[in-house]
Amino acid sequence: FELQHQAAIFGAVFKGAGIKTDDLHDMSLALSQLAADFSSFYDNDMEQVFNALKSGLTGETEPLKRYGIILNETTAAEYALSQGIKTKWKEMSEAQKQLPRYNFLMDKTNFIQGDAERTIGAYANQLKVMEAYIDNISRSFGQKFIPAGEGVLGVINNMLGAIDNLVSKPTTGGYI
Repeated sequence: FELQHQAAIFGAVFKGAGIKTDDLHDMSLALSQLAADFSSFYDNDMEQVFNALKSGLTGETEPLKRYGIILNETTAAEYALSQGIKTKWKEMSEAQKQLPRYNFLMDKTNFIQGDAERTIGAYANQLKVMEAYIDNISRSFGQKFIPAGEGVLGVINNMLGAIDNLVSKPTTGGYI
């Protein structure tokens, strides 16, 4: 579930920048998998890694530095030029900048890619798998109980509202 959620957010970041490509879905999934690989390789929280990658995509460079990745304006512009992009970095739209950032991230992290799968048997990764299962099960149960919970909450809120009205009304001698 978490990878799907992250992929949706990466897709929204790409779309928000104006990227219109058939590869958008695959790019979003690849970045989500990269987040899982980073989390495994560096034994970091998945959310922290996800936020660092998302920041890198949008040009915020600090979060990636903790992982040894320098993706600032200069390195991104140099990378774009090395890939045959002749447009000057400052003249590019945000969409035009995000594609080289994405490709840079994928190129510079090839040694990390696949780490989650390679080391799935490791204790830390087994804990992450267990936590993911527990989270998925909790979400599934929660989804099943939402209709009943909404009804119960409505009754409780009505009772609390009635109690609030009762105790909040001034009496002849002041408040109760």
